[in-house]
Amino acid sequence: MLTVLSSAPSRKALLSAVPLSDAAKKTKLDNDKTIKDIVGGKDNRKLVVCGPCSADNPEAAVEYCVRLKSVADKVKDKLFLTPRLYVAKARTHGEDYQGLLMDAKEGGSLSDNAFLCRKMFVEVLERTGLPVADELLFAEQIEFFGDIVSYCFIGARQCDSPFFRGLASGLDVAVGVKNNLAGNLSLLAFSLQAIAMKRRFFDRGREVVSDGALCHGVLRGFSDSSGVMRPNNDGASVGEFARILKENKLNKFIMIDCSHANSGKNYLRQTENAINAIKNPLCGGIMLESYLKEGRCEGGVFGCSRTDACLGWSQTEELLLELHGLL
Repeated sequence: MLTVLSSAPSRKALLSAVPLSDAAKKTKLDNDKTIKDIVGGKDNRKLVVCGPCSADNPEAAVEYCVRLKSVADKVKDKLFLTPRLYVAKARTHGEDYQGLLMDAKEGGSLSDNAFLCRKMFVEVLERTGLPVADELLFAEQIEFFGDIVSYCFIGARQCDSPFFRGLASGLDVAVGVKNNLAGNLSLLAFSLQAIAMKRRFFDRGREVVSDGALCHGVLRGFSDSSGVMRPNNDGASVGEFARILKENKLNKFIMIDCSHANSGKNYLRQTENAINAIKNPLCGGIMLESYLKEGRCEGGVFGCSRTDACLGWSQTEELLLELHGLL
């Protein structure tokens, strides 16, 4: 049984309370095009999506993005940097911190959080001009943040779902789709095929038709039948996925998630994974979990991840400059 606590904020109310400037609107559209051009093979730069596992603190997230902008300007001829600003987290066991959007503090509401998240996204775009990347967990995120987010991801727990495939197929921005927790690359190809095609479905009380989205696969490793984490960022796995994409006439762009099962949950392995991915001509981009402070902290330490452990800022900056030098 559901108990209705309140109505979700309307798109009109959010855009009115936290608007984008005309300049930021143009920047957003320019970012959309750049990412699509890279994913679609028209721009040969490498994509790098990096940021905290969860953007839990708006002030820390904005500071991270301001720092990232300074590096982005140095490497922009070969790398296009996109901050990862996930505000809703899918938890395997349904426990623990579920993201800034879903963190119902005592006396507060999820609706309040929607305004807070939007304010953070707008500040990042207005101050840095960097594109915003977010993971789609709820249809409402499209209403709340669709005019700001330039890169959308479908996670390992949602990629096989017809609901999320339908939502993603209607997005106007590039969509990255992770392999599922079992690591089945053929199923990932099926998800990409479904998201790329025109679809007719029900969406938030409406019958709609989507045009299909420009999408690509993200290899994030997997857990085997015994629960042991296994990587799929090795040359053989990437080559096999490239073969599957070609066989099914799908977009050949492949991104490597350097964290999660590919790192065995050891955040320091991200550095090696990133270097290997950049050297692989089949890989068009990478994803890193990175924040102001290294590791993982309990209790809401400013700039330190409260979910997956992250690379610290100095490690991130050094790695990005090294990757640029390798290209």
